[in-house]
Amino acid sequence: MTSQHPASVPPSFAFFALGVLNNTPFVLLLACAKSISEGGTALIFLSNSLPSLLIKLTAPYWFDRVSYQSRILCAAWLMALSFFIVATFSGNNNNNNNILILQLMGVAMASAQGGMGEASLLALAGKFDVGGRKTCLTAFSSGTGVAGIFGFLWKFIWNEWLQLSLRITVYLAIFLAFGYGFVYWNYLRDATEIIGYDNLPEHEDEITTTESSSPNISSVKIDTMTTWQRFQRVLSLWPYMIPLFLVYAAEYSLQAGIWTAIGFPLEDMHARAKFYEYSNWMYQVGVFLSRSSGTIYTAPMSILWLMPILQCINVVVFWEIAKHQFWYNNLLLLPAFYVGLLGGGVYINGYSRICLDIPPEYREFALSSTSLAESLGVVAAEVVGLYLQACLYQIHDIDGAMVSCPVHNP
Repeated sequence: MTSQHPASVPPSFAFFALGVLNNTPFVLLLACAKSISEGGTALIFLSNSLPSLLIKLTAPYWFDRVSYQSRILCAAWLMALSFFIVATFSGNNNNNNNILILQLMGVAMASAQGGMGEASLLALAGKFDVGGRKTCLTAFSSGTGVAGIFGFLWKFIWNEWLQLSLRITVYLAIFLAFGYGFVYWNYLRDATEIIGYDNLPEHEDEITTTESSSPNISSVKIDTMTTWQRFQRVLSLWPYMIPLFLVYAAEYSLQAGIWTAIGFPLEDMHARAKFYEYSNWMYQVGVFLSRSSGTIYTAPMSILWLMPILQCINVVVFWEIAKHQFWYNNLLLLPAFYVGLLGGGVYINGYSRICLDIPPEYREFALSSTSLAESLGVVAAEVVGLYLQACLYQIHDIDGAMVSCPVHNP
């Protein structure tokens, strides 16, 4: 396609579509976890997180040496292969260890795709948003919020409503991978070659804050930095990474742990599954709304740090509710929505602050590097969530926890 394509469709449209498509595999495979392998659900959760963490952990040291085009197209192929492998081996004797290993390989490919795609597209959106605009960053962020709803809808429509098998449902998702590559190739590829740091408008520096307000700004260019200097620069992003880590750790601890131990009545497994499903729907709606607010409001650093503290308080409140059942009805879906608002708020405002605070020559590096905090929070929460669930199951004499509660009387 010609270079006219980036101008024919606003870049924000492409970033929104890529946000939806990039994060859908993560949500879809989590929604299918128990169907993929009843005995390997916990392994599927970890396989859907650890490869993404590895990509983001190493990204600061090699992303600048690999083009956006290579990274995004590699992510598209990983997505397609993931869906193909998971679909091919789903329903094939889930008790067979070899089959389970192949399924986990497929899930791990989707995780690597999600990590590479998100870290790359966040940086690319920051590259597009010159002159103080945040339209591309907000569009991508909004798309990732929609992905949570879209992924669950995909499984519901094909697998539950139309009664297609899980295998066909996941095979159909391969079209999402082709859509992912198509959108990038036709609407962002040429523009990626045109827009660069050397082409930033002269007033770009005027919309950033002074060096004293940005953490440890130095004059060394990214491509000339040593590994140690890159590591130091990643550490200097702690004002943005800590809020992201905390809010992800808190909200995923709720999803992976506490919300699995709430139901009306609690003893009914189907009631627990119903609350878990509805609370996640409300959470995803809250995430979508707050992640779409980037062009309307940018929080100061004080608010950015306040939101994860409030999210941690939510964990304590939900723990007490699950333990003592003093507010125990479907009105709990309202605070689940609030959890989503806080989580999405930290996401969009953390990255928006980077666009405002960090000089243009370090912005792409900062955006992709900071995304590491999300994956660290998710992995930490998946471990903590197992023990929160186990302790609540122990309190209420429910069987089925995957680990033992480390406290005798929690």
